[in-house]
Amino acid sequence: MAKILRLTGPRTELRDNIQVDPEVVQALLGHRDNAAVTPQWQDPNRSPIEFRERTTVGALTQIKLIRNNSPYEAQVEQNEAGKFDVVPANGGSIPYDDRVPWAATETEFYARHMAVRLRVPDPKPDIVWAIWQRNVDHDDRVRASRNEEIALWADPGAPIAGRSEVRGSRAIYIDSSGDISMDATG
Repeated sequence: MAKILRLTGPRTELRDNIQVDPEVVQALLGHRDNAAVTPQWQDPNRSPIEFRERTTVGALTQIKLIRNNSPYEAQVEQNEAGKFDVVPANGGSIPYDDRVPWAATETEFYARHMAVRLRVPDPKPDIVWAIWQRNVDHDDRVRASRNEEIALWADPGAPIAGRSEVRGSRAIYIDSSGDISMDATG
């Protein structure tokens, strides 16, 4: 029977599914801090062992509300979760229940970020905000970058306006000019 071996430790998050053989898993275990192996039985026809790599991350920040005070409809996509929502213009709001994706590198960012697209009428380009969480020099913050048409990585990424510190529940606010900020929710 094949097993799923999960490396777990403090402050971990699922990163990728990687197919490796048992020797590779043992080699990786030697390079992990606070790692423990938890076997879970899997389909007996699967081979080699499926190994789910985990990476150390900071605290999770949960978005509970999105309020849009701009004159433009906001489309919100959380690409890691495959979630898509629309927030009406001019004071519209939606309850939201998802975390801010965590990305330490540009490669991770393109697989894990939240995009807020304000649908600006032609001929002007849309406003697109990318939102992600990243720890830079022991400063774990929710970060944001603004662009036209597509969400782009910024290194190191400016902390989002308002409450950029991580942990806890937050609301995203879009102001009348299309800028975003974050604040704590009750």
